[in-house]
Amino acid sequence: MPHQLHSDDFEQILYDRVEKVVSPLLVIGLGGAGADAVRTIKKTFSERFELHPTEDGKQLPYNTRYLVFDSDSTSANGFDADEFVDISQGVNVNRLLADPMHLHLSPCQKRWIHRDLRLTTPVYFGSGSYRAVARLMLDEHSNAVFSSLHQALRKLVSAELGAHPPVNAIHIIVVSGMGGGTGSGIFLDIAQIVQNIMGRFPGIAHTLCGYFIMPDITVAHAANTGNMARLDTIQRNGYAALKELDFWMNYAHHQTRYEMEYTNGIQVVWKKPFDHVTLICGTDVQGCAFNNPYRHAQQTIAKTLLHLMADKPDNNGFDSLRAYDSTLEAMAHAFPGPMFPTNTHGYRAIASCSLSYPIKELLNYECRLLFKDFMPARDENGKYILDDMFKASGFAVRCFQKIMAEDFPQLYQDFVRTVPFPHYCLDFDARNTSLVEALRLLRPIPHSACAAWQIQQVAPSAQAFVDRHFNTVWMNFIDLCRSFISSPGSSVFNLVQILRDNPENLLRVFRDHTDRAHTLCDMLYSQIHTAQRHCDETYQRFLNPPLLSRTRSIQTYLDALRNLLDTIRQFELAKQYALVMKQLFKRIATFVDSALVPLCELFESMEADLNHPQSLMNIPGSDLFDSSLLQQDIHNAFDAANINHAVSCRFLSKVCDCAFEFDPDHAASDGMIFPFMQNGSVKVLELIKQELSARFADINSMSADDIMRRQCCSHNPEVQHANQLMYLNTLCNTMAHRTHPLFSLNAHDYNIQYSTTKLLYISVPKDAPDTYHYFDSVRQLPGFAGIQTLTRSCALRDEIFCCITWDALPLSSYSWMEQMRQSYDMLFQRYPHSAEAAALHLVWSGNDDNNIRENWRLLPSPAITQG
Repeated sequence: MPHQLHSDDFEQILYDRVEKVVSPLLVIGLGGAGADAVRTIKKTFSERFELHPTEDGKQLPYNTRYLVFDSDSTSANGFDADEFVDISQGVNVNRLLADPMHLHLSPCQKRWIHRDLRLTTPVYFGSGSYRAVARLMLDEHSNAVFSSLHQALRKLVSAELGAHPPVNAIHIIVVSGMGGGTGSGIFLDIAQIVQNIMGRFPGIAHTLCGYFIMPDITVAHAANTGNMARLDTIQRNGYAALKELDFWMNYAHHQTRYEMEYTNGIQVVWKKPFDHVTLICGTDVQGCAFNNPYRHAQQTIAKTLLHLMADKPDNNGFDSLRAYDSTLEAMAHAFPGPMFPTNTHGYRAIASCSLSYPIKELLNYECRLLFKDFMPARDENGKYILDDMFKASGFAVRCFQKIMAEDFPQLYQDFVRTVPFPHYCLDFDARNTSLVEALRLLRPIPHSACAAWQIQQVAPSAQAFVDRHFNTVWMNFIDLCRSFISSPGSSVFNLVQILRDNPENLLRVFRDHTDRAHTLCDMLYSQIHTAQRHCDETYQRFLNPPLLSRTRSIQTYLDALRNLLDTIRQFELAKQYALVMKQLFKRIATFVDSALVPLCELFESMEADLNHPQSLMNIPGSDLFDSSLLQQDIHNAFDAANINHAVSCRFLSKVCDCAFEFDPDHAASDGMIFPFMQNGSVKVLELIKQELSARFADINSMSADDIMRRQCCSHNPEVQHANQLMYLNTLCNTMAHRTHPLFSLNAHDYNIQYSTTKLLYISVPKDAPDTYHYFDSVRQLPGFAGIQTLTRSCALRDEIFCCITWDALPLSSYSWMEQMRQSYDMLFQRYPHSAEAAALHLVWSGNDDNNIRENWRLLPSPAITQG
């Protein structure tokens, strides 16, 4: 099956690429959720940022690296070898934790692993949702972990390795889930290791931010995938991880000293792990769940980073991500309201909203005009109306004859001129006494010498001759296909009908002809033996002919020899011809199955998507203006350019070239592999992009200001100005009302919103100065009252992006915290010495006492409101 189109495929193809800001960025994903998020970030960046070659031959946005750590090798999909570390590889945790004495652990591992942690249930997949198991895997791979992090950071900050101009600061983003085993089990270690490594780069400042997908999203994702057994485990893991995160983010208050020694011998003194932590939840502040919160969280993180890291043309080196962080930090310190002492480090909850240029609706209309011009009409039952002349009896045979150009007898006549008989057999006249005498003296005897002639001359010549013919036939086949694919009047659907779907189809004609070629080859092979025997029978009379029948005896042998030579020549040509016909049949069948049919299915899928009622609707409040205002302009531009189907023919001709592309690096029984089924949809969408960009460049590149002026058009300047203000005010309030934080608050803590710092970050396209200046003053609007605003013009031209951050938000306000705490406490009450309870926490001294410095299980609960 071809690539299935997604709802945003058309929307993606006309996006412009922009430069990323100069600051280096390392994005680290942990566990399955982190890997999925980084994969989304990488895809988003690769589609929107300009890609540059790196010193190791990759294509990445400027000064950008990705690194993923997971205990599941299947997460490596989409990442290069140096971007993924499988911490489970070669680690037998079942053996390490099997015996009561933990004899297989290293001394430094015994210092932190719970004495009761024994896996009575073997771990077969990943970390088995055991946080301590994931940490043990990371420790076993500490060399690889330190090395991969050091290498990625060094490449980003070292001027001699390509960081030009030299940098003095770097951003590091850690993305992880908080409910599984791997991400929640290693996120603190990774942060502390990064802090340790950055200490080796003096003079390089760094900002380490955590984007954490909260357990309610992981619970919803597990429920959607039918894995209900994991729900309690996710909640308990999440609660334990948040306790430890809360403790270490408050390091400045308690100054607890903890030193971790890894198996590679490196000691790391722990401190505050992250400069900022952003919590991504599956519900908004009113408690309403998002549709597919797992995907929503990934896209929110990716789009937020995209806009924060996108080049600002008027920034003069201004780093928006650092300004975003420093502004929030300054506001948090200056905020006069009541704060919770243990949360002044500031957890963030974010919300994002985009008001997009209606590119999908415009492109939809443009594509509909293009497809309407070349796709066949449908009958009342929805089936394509195809031309009956292509179903007529004998039509496929006539196509075959046109492709083949020559039949076998004609080819043989040409081959005879290419490969004549041996020089000693050129004159077969019995009266040529010198020839007859030379043949009698020939050793080996003439009809035995034919074998050498066959091997040395006939067979190679036949192969070369047929190969040339084969290339001609293949080009004739391509020409036939092109005449259908690139012609709106014929269509690729008629071609499939000719090749495959009719009872008398072209593939069947090729197959029958191939069978006849093999039959001819077998017949000639048998005739060679008959001709050889005839030569044997007449040779003695040729050597010693009777006196009365001398001429007849000599001529009989000469005729037998000529027949043998001719049969050998026919056989070698027929053999190569049969082989090539078999190869040709397989190649054409492969092309039909791998390229032609998928192309038809792709066109049909695109047409269905274009004509789906929902694809024609403008979602209220989602776009900048009504795209129907431009439909007549689009129609006129298409009609002017498409005289005699010029646009469609050019597009279809390029599609034909795309369909016939083959992979020369992979061998196949038919000699050719057509990769259209794997990547044809991407290439066809790119061709649509090129064609529609050329036809509708002015319309598709309208700025937000142009859209506003078109929407608010009036001959009266005063009315025009008033309309524009009303338009921008509506736009701004629409954004404010649609932007809800990804954070659900406890009802009794709802007043927490009055003790948090709020920052509104707005990214406005660089080519819309009027819109920019308006949004730069939105702090006066009721929808944004009391919120500090940071507005920047952005190289991303297709949308206005809004990100609202609630900072210094205590974990106690998180609505799921109490439910997670109950699940956590229940485990310790019922099964205090279970392996799962022992694996909940990352550090254990071996002493069950009340000393927090020795036992992390007794850390203060983040569900208890402090202050």
